[in-house]
Order: sequence, then structure tokens, then C-alpha cells
Amino acid sequence: MMRVFVKKCSNDVADVAKRRKRQSGGFHTAPFNLLRHFQISRYGSGIFENDIWRHDMRLSIEKCANLVAGSYAAVKHKNPVKTVPGVVEYLDNKGAQALMLDYKVLVIPGSNEVIDWIRNVNVYNILGKKYKAKSQAKSKTGAILHTGFNRHADLISKFAMEHDAKFIIGHSLGAATAQILGSWMGVPAVGFASPRVKLGARKVQNESKILNICRLDDLVTHVPPSEVGFRRLGKTVQLVAPKANPGLDHSMPNYIKALGYDTLGTKLPRTWG
Repeated sequence: MMRVFVKKCSNDVADVAKRRKRQSGGFHTAPFNLLRHFQISRYGSGIFENDIWRHDMRLSIEKCANLVAGSYAAVKHKNPVKTVPGVVEYLDNKGAQALMLDYKVLVIPGSNEVIDWIRNVNVYNILGKKYKAKSQAKSKTGAILHTGFNRHADLISKFAMEHDAKFIIGHSLGAATAQILGSWMGVPAVGFASPRVKLGARKVQNESKILNICRLDDLVTHVPPSEVGFRRLGKTVQLVAPKANPGLDHSMPNYIKALGYDTLGTKLPRTWG
């Protein structure tokens, strides 16, 4: 089943990747210092497009990508609040991790390795528990969500609300929670490598505030399978790699490289908020 699914992803990418790779469009994809990006300054070049004190914060997509990439290094510190500049608070709730940064930016890492939680397209290991693709639960707002993603969001929601998050960024499992919390809290959210979290086509509140950035060759972005009836919240931009490599391009460094790739239909905005 997994081989068939991966082959399908490869074919999808191959069909689209015949188009030439577009120019980077101003996105910087050079190697970066993971922890350097945690210091957010309102005077930084292009980081904030508007005055954040008016609560109309906009972050560049490049900045969002670098912040969530840096979160994987930050959570390895014994006490990120004391050792990582820009980290205000840190959460580790039963394995669900999150970082509150300056200016109330919430960053949620997930997993840089697909195999960490997807060994079968129909069964997912989320925080030590196995969930089937069809597993569903009613969320706080009444929407029907995938049980595993709903549980992960529940574990982080209190932390996000207590610290009044104004912008949420996530990757992988963290991108699932970024979608859910962005909807619940009505704040801008950007997810990289976002899985499908909601059952059914009916819209929920605040979907216009949510952006998902997905590589077409990333297995995680295809689960749960669309045939089951799940979808992502908000807007999705699909990045088309020039060469298909399903399962190996899930990590944030590879997503950062992909910011200059062609997109399938919807263009990638330079900022979000």
C-alpha cells in the first residue's frame, strides 16, 4: 500500500515538474544559522510589514520557515528560555513541544523525519499513540478533526491562549496544530508540510487566516488520504520539486530550499498575516 502511494506521489510530481524551475522571486535559500533567527526585531529588514503594536502583524514566509527550522535546535536545549535568545516561554506537554518567541509568535516543531510518525498511510504514531486514518473527534468548536491532530492541538492550546499568541508557525505535526489553533484563536497561522486535519468540506471560522505550504513530493501532505474525506484548513500552496523524492524531502531545510520552486496553481505569497 505504501509503495503504491509513494509511486502515485512520484508520478504527480513528474507530470508537473516538466515546467522549468522559476527564479527564486527574492526568497533567500542559502544555509542559515538555526538559532540566529529566534531574535525577532521590529526593525529587521522585511520581517514585519506593518506596525506590530497595531496587531496587524505580517511575517515574511522566509522568516516563518527559518523560525520553525530553528525550533528543532532550540528544543534540544535543557532550558531554551535561558539559553536561546528570543525564546520567552517553552512547553513540553506529554511530548507536544512549543516555543513562545518575542512579540507573541508561537512556533511548533513536529518531526523532520517522515518515518517518525508515518510507517503506513493508514496508521499514524502521534505522541506514542497509534491512530487510524479514519479516526475522528469533535473539536472545541464543533468541527470534526482527526483524533491525533486534535489531541496534539489540545495539549498546546492552553499554552497558546495563556500567552496570547498573535502568530502561529508549525511544521509537520506542528503544522496540523497551527491550522487548528489558528482557526480556534483567529490569528494568522503558517504551516509547512501540513497534513489534512478536518473531515468534510464545510468551512470553519478564520480559515482565511491560515496558510499551508506543502511540497507535492512530501508524503505527510497526502495524509490522511483524501479518499477518507479529510482536508487542510485555509489556503494551500503546493511546491513542485524539479525531481520527485517522496519521503526524503519532508525536513524544514528541504522546505527552505523549495521556496523558490514552481507552484501548482496558487502562487506563494511573500508575507502572511
